[in-house]
Amino acid sequence: MKLRLSLEVEMVISGATSQYFIALSTKLKSASVTDENSAEITQDNFMVYPNPTNGVLTFDYSSESESEVSITISSIEGKIVKTALSTSAIGQNQVLMDVSEFDAGTYFYTVQLDGKASTGTIIKQ
Repeated sequence: MKLRLSLEVEMVISGATSQYFIALSTKLKSASVTDENSAEITQDNFMVYPNPTNGVLTFDYSSESESEVSITISSIEGKIVKTALSTSAIGQNQVLMDVSEFDAGTYFYTVQLDGKASTGTIIKQ
């Protein structure tokens, strides 16, 4: 199986007046891995909000068929901390996930739907 890795990175470069000091800061905005025959869930049919959050996350998405959606939230260490499974209707759908019990920090979410996948970050305040 061939896999495709897609990354979106935000990079900030700052420097001092000296040629010897340059700070480079990168932030992973989203990443996804899919097999070559499947497509990525795009921003056009998927949203997660509010982000940052201190309570309930809303995952809004559009589905082309009645199918199972899987949403997994993992800690920065890679430990799965919450999973939601739901059956999607054709059209717009919504899954709510309460993350109020999470410690403050950065988490990764993975959404799998209709043979497509998307991964991004959420910030728990």
